[in-house]
Parts: sequence; C-alpha cells; structure tokens
Amino acid sequence: MPQNIIQLADEFRRAVLRNERKAAIRMITAYDVILGRLSKRIADLNQKIAEAKARGEIVNPSWLLRERRYAELLAQVDREMTRFSNLAEDQITNQQKFAANAGLRDSAELVATAAESANLAVTFNKLPTAAVENLVGTLSNGSPLRVLLDQLPRDARRIVEQGLIESVALGVNPRQIASKIKAGLGGNLNRALTISRTETLRAYRTASIQNYQANSDVVRGWYWRSARSRRSCAACIALDGTFWPVNQPMRPHPRCRCTLIPAVRGVSVDKGTSWFNKQDFETQREIMGTDSGLEAIKSGELNIKDFVGLSRNPLWGESYYQLSVKRAKAGEGRFPK
Repeated sequence: MPQNIIQLADEFRRAVLRNERKAAIRMITAYDVILGRLSKRIADLNQKIAEAKARGEIVNPSWLLRERRYAELLAQVDREMTRFSNLAEDQITNQQKFAANAGLRDSAELVATAAESANLAVTFNKLPTAAVENLVGTLSNGSPLRVLLDQLPRDARRIVEQGLIESVALGVNPRQIASKIKAGLGGNLNRALTISRTETLRAYRTASIQNYQANSDVVRGWYWRSARSRRSCAACIALDGTFWPVNQPMRPHPRCRCTLIPAVRGVSVDKGTSWFNKQDFETQREIMGTDSGLEAIKSGELNIKDFVGLSRNPLWGESYYQLSVKRAKAGEGRFPK
C-alpha cells in the first residue's frame, strides 16, 4: 500500500531540516573559531588597559582611540566578520539551491503518492530546476541575501567599539565587558542562523507551490502542516490543517518548520487543534509558553486560534506568529477566514 502522504511530507521536511542543520553546524564552528581569536585580542587590550592604569595613566575613550591595539582589534573584527559573512552566504545559497530542488522533487512525489492512494490517473509536469533559480541568493522580500549579510561586519564592529568605549568611560571590569561583547557578537551568529533556516525552508515551500501552480488541473491548493512538536508555536498548531488556494504563498514566521500538503482529490487531513487537544498538559504548556495562555484555553475564555497574529515586516514579509495572552484577549487575532 502506498505510503501515507502526510507521513511522507513529514519525512521530506525532516530531510530538508537535517541538511540545513549541517550547514548551521558549519557556521557555528567557524564562528566559534572567530570568537576565540577576537576574545584573545580583547584580552590583550584589556591587559594593556590594566597596565596603563597601574602606571597612573588616565584611561578614557580618548586614550583608547589612540591605542594601537584598539585599532588592530577593530581591523581584525572587520576581516573576521567579512570572512564569516562570505561563508554564511555560500552556506545559505547552497541550502537554498538544495531546498528548491528538493521542493520540486518532493512535491511531485507527494502528488504521485496521493494519486496512487486514490487510484487516480494523473499527469504531473515537474517544473525544470531553472524555473526556481530566482530563489537562490534572495530573501523573502526579493532583495539580495548579500545586502543583509553585509550588515554583520558593521554590526560586529559597532558592538566591539561601543563595548570597549563604555568600559573605559565607566570603569567597568574588563572581564564583564569582554563577556558583554561576546554575548553581543553571539547575536550576529543567531541572526545568520535565522536567515539560513528561514530562507532554506522558504525556497523549499516556494518551489513546491510553484510546482503545484504549474499543475493546477491536478492540485487545487495546499494544506498547512506544522511540525507537531513541543517546539511548535500555538499559531502554527492553529493553522495546521487549514486549506489555501494554489496561488496563495505560505506566510510562516522566521525559523518556522511548517510544511505543506498538496490538496489532491482523495487527500484528507486532520486539524492541528485536534492533535493539540490530545496532548498531555506539559506538551500543551510548552506550546503555549505560559500557564495563563493554557488556562485561558482550558476555561473556554480563548481558543488556540485566537493566538494567531499576522505581522508585516520589510524583511520577512507577512508572517503568522503567536500573540501574547494579553493581545489574544484584546481580540488582535488574525486567524484566516
């Protein structure tokens, strides 16, 4: 008997995520090496500051700007972060290419599986790879990926500059400021990882939808499918199982792991809300993120659909996301009609 189309879609999503995680590990490893080298430079500069203070010198921002090691540190930040942004671009574009090709292949196989299960004779014309090449190297708003990654070196330099200037101006302990700088630079890594996950899965979903659009005589639309795990958010669970016309793009939030199921005759899906209601208290609590949110649902004051918000961001475009309990109670939910 042919494999269940929903199980197959889940397997395909996991395969794309596994590949993306390999790229993420490569970026994390490279960034750790960079942080190690920069931490040593910062430690050397902090030692220089300590020695100057021991000699009775006035160590202030002006002193810092004259210090050779400070200029060398900033130059190294520029070099290291530019090198990292180049690495990130290579990793992300490779992932986009892999995901787009996987989206074309997987979407065709999902339709074939659905047709076989329903004993349907269908002809599915898979788009050529060239049809989705525009997904590679671009963001969801159509702007080049490079534009966003070029911000990483500038942001890193700003973090180091501000951290050290504040340190000498306020007399902060060098170890404290080194820790603060490291945490700030870690935000750059998180941003790169968010871009990687978001744009990889966007390429996969978009290629799939484009394939379905090219075969709209067979595929009338698609169903939203969440990862159905403790790490899923309430908005994704609420949207799970909703039907969308074939010309509608998916609007997931950044780092979202949701996928889509082709709507072919004979395919039926259950709702994420039904799955949620069957879960134990701890799983439901982790999905909602707060006791008050879960209590509002259990009491009947709110429905999980009330937590679906819709944001508009110049970078990520329109995204469904989970509202806070306060905003859900205020009626700000935007669950699609």
